Amino acid sequence: MKNASYLLVLVILTIFSCRKDPSVKIETPNEPSSFDLVTTQGSWWKYDWFKIDSLGNETLTTIKDCVYVVGDTLINGNTFTHLHGDFHIFNSYDWFWRDSAHYIVNQNGQKLYSTIEGIDTLEIIEGTEVNNYFITDGTEYEMTVPAGTFNVYDSELHYSYNNGSPFTNCEDTWVKHTKFANGIGMISTQTGFISQIQTQCSYDESRLTEYYIAP
Repeated sequence: MKNASYLLVLVILTIFSCRKDPSVKIETPNEPSSFDLVTTQGSWWKYDWFKIDSLGNETLTTIKDCVYVVGDTLINGNTFTHLHGDFHIFNSYDWFWRDSAHYIVNQNGQKLYSTIEGIDTLEIIEGTEVNNYFITDGTEYEMTVPAGTFNVYDSELHYSYNNGSPFTNCEDTWVKHTKFANGIGMISTQTGFISQIQTQCSYDESRLTEYYIAP
């Protein structure tokens, strides 16, 4: 029952069809930079989860994540870095990422992060009731978490209803932020239960507490 009410942040990308919006203008720099994706086996990251209420007050929860690099794996002719570990209430989760020029993409070909300067729409996901889209502006800025201060890229996943009704009691659209630092990995992400986000206008946020980058 717990999983049934969980916001489909994790699986919504595989349920709905994807397309690029032809009206979106993509600004590409002359020489886009690449990501420094951590690929070395034995690298690991630890996170604490915080509950953020509608007023922005933070409460440390008992949820803790640990993620590590398993190694490389070949998918559809491309080599991906395989990460395994915890995600929020899930104690066994897998990620498959690779560096593709100025993007990080997953095994489904979906772009997760971009170093392109200027607003870049990474994916548009249309459902029968809910629309979602990824955007990023490719700009680095400083973020401080328990593990330190990092220059991060912010990937935004926007949730809205097709009929125009507000997605939460507080906002028309709910935006999930995920922060990534070059050469380090994911610094922070957000999620929550659908009732928590829509009725309480609160969410959970992970923050990096410790990490090790294997040579």
